Amino acid sequence: MTDLSSRLLDFPVRTAAVDDFLRQLKSKSLGDLSAVGAALGDAALFSELVGLWVGRGWVTRSPSSPIYAFPGPEFSSDLSLHDFCGESFGYDAPVPEEDIDGRSEKE
Repeated sequence: MTDLSSRLLDFPVRTAAVDDFLRQLKSKSLGDLSAVGAALGDAALFSELVGLWVGRGWVTRSPSSPIYAFPGPEFSSDLSLHDFCGESFGYDAPVPEEDIDGRSEKE
């Protein structure tokens, strides 16, 4: 399987979208997941990425809207873009139980 971070960092548009989302979380404490998903253009990649963020405690999905996320309990303003793209963790991103819309696959 292809490494998650290379699927993000090797494409400037994808890198910019993740970087913008990370900056939103740091400055506004709210990020637009729909913008990241649209820029990535790959539902499976987006799902893996959100799984990494939620699994690491960096992001918490908004309970009132699946398109927004808040910084999670493990989020730090020192978090780097490369770490946020999974570079330090290899391809061990947790598989999320939710699809892109935030609904459980069990529903």
